Amino acid sequence: MKEIFADSELQLTQDLAHSIYLLPSGEGVDGEFYDGSRGLDHRAIEQVTPIDRYNPCFWDYVHLTLRLVRLVPETETALIRANQTLTQAQAKAIDVLNYTIETY
Repeated sequence: MKEIFADSELQLTQDLAHSIYLLPSGEGVDGEFYDGSRGLDHRAIEQVTPIDRYNPCFWDYVHLTLRLVRLVPETETALIRANQTLTQAQAKAIDVLNYTIETY
């Protein structure tokens, strides 16, 4: 999974409080926070997908194929798809963050 981020501008982080995505391994994608504000939009994940964000299957690809959880630190929410199964590492990270899981 990490290799798909190697050629992108997205950075991985262990600081989950500043992450906008959660990988199956439990690592995060850095949201580039500065002075409490997020500098990176969730749509930036398009950099590591073969389809563009306007494709109707985009979010299913992100959640179900890449198995990413979308994190919203501002609302302490973890967004998942209805059929998405969390890995043990993802479930633990969400629990540690004390985020609410919302299905969309």
